[in-house]
Amino acid sequence: MVAAGGIVNGQGFYKALLAGASAAAFFFHVMATAESNAHMDYKRAIVAAHAKDTALTNCFQDGWPAMHRALRNRTFVMWDAAGCPSPGRRPGEGDVIATRTDGSKVLRYGSRHPTGGDEGAVTECPLYAGLGVEFIKDLPAANELVERLWRECQAVPARAHSAR
Repeated sequence: MVAAGGIVNGQGFYKALLAGASAAAFFFHVMATAESNAHMDYKRAIVAAHAKDTALTNCFQDGWPAMHRALRNRTFVMWDAAGCPSPGRRPGEGDVIATRTDGSKVLRYGSRHPTGGDEGAVTECPLYAGLGVEFIKDLPAANELVERLWRECQAVPARAHSAR
């Protein structure tokens, strides 16, 4: 079983293993690594964000109609201020906000996050991030991140034992 959602540090990883998981998924934490293909502006936004900067929403529903958690950006703020209207009535709907490296246009309310090489208002695209975003404060290499998380995970029982 792979645990996912809200796991951003070694303590969360440890709790997932204790609950019976064999592994854990660190989606948006891995987005903030040197090797990630996420756009650098997205990575910087993750590092700068706090939990209060996220929203559980269906704002970016073109291509993904389910609820999702993302950073509050210009697209979200416009949509929220308009009363969270459904498709066909959203402010700026149909606006081209960025261009992909293959030349394809990115429309406001699309579900794809910005990737390296995209140009335009990439921070108006969905910037997916969970409540644990405030634990992400740097852009390490992926192997450094994995090693750090594993060290943190291993340290949890030692800290619990010394606290007794």
